[in-house]
Amino acid sequence: MLKKFLINKKRILQKIEDIKYKSDIGQSQYLASVIFKYRDRVISAAAIQALHKIALENDGAAVLMPNYFIDPKSPQSFSLFILDVWGIDGRGTAVSGIVSSGTLGYGNSLIVKKADGRDIYTECLDINLHEETDTISPGDKITIFLKDISMGEVCQGDAIYAKTI
Repeated sequence: MLKKFLINKKRILQKIEDIKYKSDIGQSQYLASVIFKYRDRVISAAAIQALHKIALENDGAAVLMPNYFIDPKSPQSFSLFILDVWGIDGRGTAVSGIVSSGTLGYGNSLIVKKADGRDIYTECLDINLHEETDTISPGDKITIFLKDISMGEVCQGDAIYAKTI
């Protein structure tokens, strides 16, 4: 059983890599379905990175996802796909992911877009950058601390949006 899973995982990762290499925008729906179907950290991360690359290399075309779009060139909105979720005592729920578009500030109102179409409203309590930089830009990996959200409410593959001024 484990061997069959590992062979299937390797096949899926190879297909994602092929799509990413070709920047095939027609395959964005497949990549989205992989994120929501498998819930595997490695597969989801590969699919999210492929979606980001496709959007940027197709002249900023908005990449279709279930229930929402990613527009990597929109300066008005912040978007991020969640790669990991964890809790920190005294700080709450933290999520990390790759920034798809926009900028984010402390106290910004956020919308977590769930795969099932639900929206969860929260606020940005804190931001940690994974690299030494003063600004957030598309492609950066960051951690966001969320207000009044439990770990069970968000999961890998969910998207976070914020309208910024």
